Amino acid sequence: MESSAEGAAPAGAEGRWTLSPEHVDRLSAWIADGAGTAGISPDRAADLLVQALTDGALPHWISTRART
Repeated sequence: MESSAEGAAPAGAEGRWTLSPEHVDRLSAWIADGAGTAGISPDRAADLLVQALTDGALPHWISTRART
């Protein structure tokens, strides 16, 4: 299944997908805002986000939203 995200491109190695610069900017702003609200550093917030996304629940989360 191909991505329709404008500006996204394969990372090259084995056709892996990577975030576009716009995605990175949006996520960075979102993480910094959330970190400020929580009173933690953006680096810590990013670590917590990566941990939450890699705990095994992400494929199910994506699948349920892709069907709507």
